[in-house]
Amino acid sequence: MTGHDHHQRSERIAEEDLVEMVGRFYARVRRDALLGPVFDHGVHDWNRHLHRLVAFWSSVINGTGRYRGDPMAIHAAQAITPQMFDRWLGLWRETTMAVLDPPSAALMQERAERMADAIRRHIS
Repeated sequence: MTGHDHHQRSERIAEEDLVEMVGRFYARVRRDALLGPVFDHGVHDWNRHLHRLVAFWSSVINGTGRYRGDPMAIHAAQAITPQMFDRWLGLWRETTMAVLDPPSAALMQERAERMADAIRRHIS
């Protein structure tokens, strides 16, 4: 965690914590036997992808509005199974708990689960 400056800003989760969280999470995803191949097939520039994902979570959690894009369309184009969602959410829970304080981890998990439900409904 990064210092005690969380309360001086309007961010609910510090930007550097989001960068760390997203970087660590997707490093695990890429090593995962089930998820790795899907992401390697779908992502051509990992630096750009991670940058977009940090912008996405910054928009979702901190209301920065930095992300422009359509996650529904992106996910609908991939061959995603229910097992992949469960695996993704499991890794997300583990990584958020490892990197963030408990309230921040809980917030990230709740948002991720809501999004996963929305995407599941959209692609099923």
